Amino acid sequence: GVLLYLTDPTRDLVIVLDTQKRQVVARIPVGDSPVGLALDPLRSRAYVANAAGGTISVISTTTRKVTATLPVCLLPLRPVLTPTASRMYVSCRDSGVVAVIDPSRMALTRLITVGRQPAPPTLTPDASRLLVPLAGEDAVAVVDASSSRVTARIPTGPEPTTAVLSRSGRRAFVPDSGGRTVTVISLKALKADTPWRSGREPRFVLPGASTVVVTERGRVTAFSPQESRSSPPRTGGS
Repeated sequence: GVLLYLTDPTRDLVIVLDTQKRQVVARIPVGDSPVGLALDPLRSRAYVANAAGGTISVISTTTRKVTATLPVCLLPLRPVLTPTASRMYVSCRDSGVVAVIDPSRMALTRLITVGRQPAPPTLTPDASRLLVPLAGEDAVAVVDASSSRVTARIPTGPEPTTAVLSRSGRRAFVPDSGGRTVTVISLKALKADTPWRSGREPRFVLPGASTVVVTERGRVTAFSPQESRSSPPRTGGS
């Protein structure tokens, strides 16, 4: 069946679920406070960010055991792999950097200074740039992947948490968790459009074909991708 990998930061585990049988098939001990992971089908691996430990655990998805541990930085967050799995990016929330890792050698190759409290990066569709929300600066840093340099900073609302690409790949939606807006970024112009008004503490965005759903405190709100204001909530609840 299809396997689902989950991090359990309270017990320092990665839990593997068989979604067809609805059963736990493995509990894998990793480092301190795992907070996110990335799967690498090319090498049959999972890379796990251990926030409190400052490390990346490498799991063999064949044996379901940790095969290596790489020290990275202070408070690493969910890793992001390029489509070819040639690079891995890890935001380090307490270091203000994005770590660049070569998965073939499991070696730390570079630290990119981006700004205060970076969230996990998002790759643009062509993998040429990284969008890194900076909760401590109310901005998104744009990193050129080839040079590993910050080339732009786009202002957002307070405390941006993530950047989610639209289905077309032409825009990025950034929920501003410290306020009541979603910042909408044009990836061609690298500028923010008129923000969408949302409810309290927007946290995540799920783009669809006809609507964009935003999770907020105690409810969800649906937006029309063509509009800059919220439509009536399609569903709600906490």
